[in-house]
This record gives sequence, structure tokens and C-alpha cells, in this order.
Amino acid sequence: MRARRAGVAQLVRVPACHAGGRGFEPRRPRHSPKNSSRFPICQPATQARAISGVSARVATAVEAQVGATQAIVGSVAQAASGTALVSGSVEGLALDAEATGEVARHVLDAADTVARQSASIGAEVVNRFLATLRAA
Repeated sequence: MRARRAGVAQLVRVPACHAGGRGFEPRRPRHSPKNSSRFPICQPATQARAISGVSARVATAVEAQVGATQAIVGSVAQAASGTALVSGSVEGLALDAEATGEVARHVLDAADTVARQSASIGAEVVNRFLATLRAA
């Protein structure tokens, strides 16, 4: 019985200068001779352009991240300012409620005083009327 060998196809990312701009090429089998590479040796200028392109994309991404971070910082500052305004309004409402309670206590005291005076005056008027009737 003969053993059968099965090949496995594998795609790997290779530098753009090797892949003709496509970015994917079949991986070279391990059993092939080392000096029979199908990929030409990259020129330093091509490598420099590839590195420059990657660097430019990284710089653009970093700038976008900085802009997003600054926008977030601005939003957080606005939220903090709004929170301070709301807090100040709540404190003002609490002071107003306390003052309103104090005024209500004064009104209640005044109403109680008026009620007592009214009862006293009413009793006095009734007593005078009855005295007038008795004298007549």
C-alpha cells in the first residue's frame, strides 16, 4: 500500500512588490529548492514607498483619533457645565422652598390670631346684645 500525500493550499500576505499589487500569493512549498524563488527581490525604493504609505495611513488614523478624543473632551466639558447649572438650580429651588415654608408658618400664625380675636369679639357682641334685651 502506497502512502498518498495531500497538498494544502495556503494564502499568505506578502509585500506588495512581490504580489504584483494584489497582496496575496500562494505560499511557496517547503520542499522546493531555496534558490528558486518565484518572487523578485524588492528594490529599496519600493520598500520605502510601501513603508511611507503605511506610515501615512497610521498618521491619518492617529489624527482622526486625536480629533475624536478632542470631541469627547468637549462633550464631557459641556456635560459638566450643564450638571453644574442643574445643581445650582436645585439648590435655588431648595432655598425657595424653605422660604415658602417660613412664609406659610407666618400666615398660619396670623390666621390663628385672627380666629382667636374673632371668637372673642363674637362672644362680646352676643353678650352686649343679650344685656340690651334684658334691659328692655
